[in-house]
Amino acid sequence: NVATVDVSTSGSLGAAGAPFAISNAQHVSVKTGQDAYVTTTNEPISLNINAGGAAQLNASGEVAKLGVQIVAQGDAIIVSSGSLTLTAGSSLESKTGSIKVVAANDIIASGTALVAQSAIMQAGGAIKGENTVNPAPITVAGELQLKASEGIGGFDYNRVLLQFNGPSSAVSAFNGTHGDVVIAGVDG
Repeated sequence: NVATVDVSTSGSLGAAGAPFAISNAQHVSVKTGQDAYVTTTNEPISLNINAGGAAQLNASGEVAKLGVQIVAQGDAIIVSSGSLTLTAGSSLESKTGSIKVVAANDIIASGTALVAQSAIMQAGGAIKGENTVNPAPITVAGELQLKASEGIGGFDYNRVLLQFNGPSSAVSAFNGTHGDVVIAGVDG
């Protein structure tokens, strides 16, 4: 087990089909001059990626619980083969591209910042907020699309709470097979 891993390169790290693999580390910091492709198999993990190009994080396992800080000049992408929890304080920013967060099962996010012209959260299951009385909102700067197969938010504490930053911020939601769509704004 390694507590901290720091990786820095002026080029790319990993590749689309062959990402840089991280396991048994609690905190990982990656800085690249170009693209960064990273995969992790353990959780919980704290991960910082600063990419001069695109950044893609693949999280494998049934449930991934990640605290992420991603700043990319290009697209910022997280793909989970199971369920994905983005812990409060997580932030994804794309300077010139878009943000895409995809999970095969559920996505749970509260207290997460999404900064890009466009962002998509897409779940094979449901998209929910943290199950707590006063969850922190998902802060959105840009357009956010929520796409789920089994509901978005809920009538209990799993509601998706949003806070918009900027006049061009907007949200659209699509739910597939079943489940409710419950979205609340910080100011109503």
